[in-house]
Amino acid sequence: MGSRTVTATTGAEVASLVNGFTSPGTPALLTVNRTAATRQQNLNIQVTSQFTTLRRHDTTQFWNGDHVNTVTVANATSLTREHFDCGQRRH
Repeated sequence: MGSRTVTATTGAEVASLVNGFTSPGTPALLTVNRTAATRQQNLNIQVTSQFTTLRRHDTTQFWNGDHVNTVTVANATSLTREHFDCGQRRH
């Protein structure tokens, strides 16, 4: 994404700062890993990303009918979601 010029305009006055803002890159999911489990069991899904700001109350949905028990955010780019696999996946 790179550096950006920041411009502020107030009436007829315009001021700019070249390279005033730098964006590190495009947000993306890097990995999504799950623990082994059969239907009707709890399982964990580990999500790792880059250039994100993950928070405790962010929403994750993988399929209809799943029930989230907890979401644990390790940092701005990693979270673990524990949920109950009720077995109603649609493929």
